[in-house]
Amino acid sequence: MKSRSNKKNQVGEKVLSAFLAFYFSFVTVYNANSYFKVFGFLIICVLSFFIFLFVIRKLSDYELVNTNKEFKKRELFIYFFIIVVGLGFSLSIFYPALMSPDSYSQWEQAQTNIYSNWHPTVHTLLFFKLPSLIYNGSISCSVFQLVFIGSILLYFTYFLRKRFLNIKQTIFVLLLIVLNPITLKLSMYLWKDIAFSWTMFLGTLFVINIVLTKGVWLDKISNKFLFVLMCLGVMLFRHNGIVSIGLLLLLMMIIYRDKWKTFLFLLLGLFAFRFILYGPIYNSLGIDKTGGKSEMMGVVSSQIAYMYHNNDITDKDDVMLLTELAPKDKWEEKYNPLSFNVLKWDTDFNNWADKNFSKIMKLWLKNGVRHPKDFIIGYINITSPIWNIKDDYEFRDTTINNNYSIVAKSGYKYNQFCDVISHNPLKYILFNFGLSLFVIVFSFLLVIKKAKTNFDKYLPFVLVLSNTLVIMFLITGGEVRFIYSQVICSLPLLIYALSLKNERYNKEFSLVCKKLFVDETENSLIQFIRYVFVGGIAAVVNIGTLYLLTDLLSLYYILSNVIAFTLGLIVNYVLSKKVVFTKEVGISKYKEFIIYTIIGVLGLLFDTLFLWIFTDKMSIFYMLSKILSTILVFIWNFGARKVLYKIIK
Repeated sequence: MKSRSNKKNQVGEKVLSAFLAFYFSFVTVYNANSYFKVFGFLIICVLSFFIFLFVIRKLSDYELVNTNKEFKKRELFIYFFIIVVGLGFSLSIFYPALMSPDSYSQWEQAQTNIYSNWHPTVHTLLFFKLPSLIYNGSISCSVFQLVFIGSILLYFTYFLRKRFLNIKQTIFVLLLIVLNPITLKLSMYLWKDIAFSWTMFLGTLFVINIVLTKGVWLDKISNKFLFVLMCLGVMLFRHNGIVSIGLLLLLMMIIYRDKWKTFLFLLLGLFAFRFILYGPIYNSLGIDKTGGKSEMMGVVSSQIAYMYHNNDITDKDDVMLLTELAPKDKWEEKYNPLSFNVLKWDTDFNNWADKNFSKIMKLWLKNGVRHPKDFIIGYINITSPIWNIKDDYEFRDTTINNNYSIVAKSGYKYNQFCDVISHNPLKYILFNFGLSLFVIVFSFLLVIKKAKTNFDKYLPFVLVLSNTLVIMFLITGGEVRFIYSQVICSLPLLIYALSLKNERYNKEFSLVCKKLFVDETENSLIQFIRYVFVGGIAAVVNIGTLYLLTDLLSLYYILSNVIAFTLGLIVNYVLSKKVVFTKEVGISKYKEFIIYTIIGVLGLLFDTLFLWIFTDKMSIFYMLSKILSTILVFIWNFGARKVLYKIIK
C-alpha cells in the first residue's frame, strides 16, 4: 500500500504533466490555427494535448540506460566524419563568413590593432586576430570558429558514449545538432555570442561529469586545466558571463565542502585575473572600456519606449528628457515592441543614457508604478524570445553570394528548406527558441523528481539558467544569438535528467524540514518562518480578492479591501492553528478566535490607513499600495499574536 505522501506526489506530478501538456499543445496549435478550420482546429488541439501528455508522462517515468558501455576509440572517426561533413556543408553555404556590425567592428580592430573592450577583446584576439595571422581573410576566422565548435562536438560524442548512450543513439543526437538549420547558420556567424554559447555548452558537460563522479573528475590535473579554461571562456567571451561562473563556483564550494578551498581559490583567482586584465593591463595597452551603463538598459529602454508609444509618459520633464534623445515622431517611427536596437542605432543613445542614467531610471520607476499594465506588457514583449514558445524569431537575414559558394546550389537549397519549414507548423518545433527553455525547465523538473534533496544534481543547470535570468534583465532585442546557449544546452540536459535514477530523500534535510514545518514548537524564529508561508497564502487570497472585486466587479477599492481582508483573516486563522501556533493555550476556541479577530480588526484599520495613504496621498498604484500595506500589517499581526499568547499563558 502506497503512503499518503507518495500519493500526493503522484497527484502533483499528474497535475503538472497535464498543465505542461495543455500549455505546450495549446500555444503550438493556436499559432498554427490558420492551417485548420474551426472543427479541425479543435480536434488537432485535443489530439495534441493527449500526445504531449503521453510523451511527458513517459519521459517522466523513463530512465535512460547505456546498453553498450564498451567504447572504442575508432568510433571517434565516425563522429569526426559527421561533424566535418555537417560543418563543411555550412561553410559551403555561407562561404566565406556571416558577419554582423559587431563582427565588422571586431575585424576592424584586429586589422588596425586598436582595440575596444565593448566587444570582449579576448574574443577579438582569439577569433579574429589569431586566424588573420595565418591568412588575412574572413574565411580564416570562419574555419577557426568551425574547428572550435567541431572540437567541442567531438568531445560531446565521447562524453555521450562514456556516460549515457550507445553508438546509434550517439549518432542520432549528433545529427540532431549538426543538421539543425539554426546550427548550420549560426556556426558561420562571427559573433562573440557563438563562442560564448559553445563554451557554456562545454561547461555544462564538465559540470555533469563532476556531479556524476561526486567531484572526483576534478582530481585529474588535465581536467582541472580544462575546467579553468572553460571558466575563463565564459567569463571573457561575454561580459555578463562572470555572473554565471561566479554563481556556479559559489554553489560548488557550498555543496562540495571537502573541495571548498579549491573552488574558493579558483573563484578569487578568476575575479582577480578579470580585475587586473580589465584594469591595469587594458589601461596600459590603451584598450577602451565596455559600453558603460547604457549596455544595462535594454529592458528599461524597451519598457520606456512602450509606455511612451502608448502616451503614458506625459510629465513635462520626462518628455523633455526623452526628446533630448529623439523627437516623439522618431520614437514612433523607430518603435519596435521586440527590440530597442532600431532606435538605439539611429540615435546617440549610449552617450545620452550614460549621461542621464539616474534620471532615466527615475523616469522608468515613476511611470512604471503609475502604469503597471503597460510596464509589464513592455517587459513581456522584449523578453518574449527567451520564454515564449508560441512564435519563431528569425535570426539575421543573409544574402548568399554565389560567386564565393563552393557548392553552387547548396545555399539555395538551404533557403528553400528553411522557407518550407517556416510556412508550416514544423516551424514551432525546429525554429522555436522558447521550446529550448521549455525542454530545460522540463528536465529540471525531472531532476527534482528523481534527485529530491540531493542538491548537487541540480548543478548542471546553473550556467544556462543563470545566463537566461541575466538576459531577462539585459536583453535589447529578439535575436537568437542572445539565447543560443539555451538551444544547444537543452539536449544534453534532457539526456542527463533521463539518465538519473530515483534517489531517496536526504535524511538530515528531511529532519530539518520536519522541525521547520511539522513538529510543534515555541521557537519564535521557526514560528516566524512558518508564519511567512501562512501569511503568503493569506496575502494571495487577500490581494487576489481585492483585484477581483475592484477591477472586475468595479467596487470601490476601500470596500473591496474590507471584504478581501476578512477572507484573508479567516484563511490566516485556520492555517495558523494548523501550522504556526499549534499548542493549546488553555482557552476556548471561541475566545481564541475573538483574540484573532481583535488583532485582525486592528490590522484591517492599519491596512486601510496604509492603503489610503499610499494610494490617495502618495499617488501609488493601488495594487502596489496593497502589497506594501500587507507587508507592514503582516509584521503587526505576528508580533501581536505572539505577545498576546505569552500574556494568556
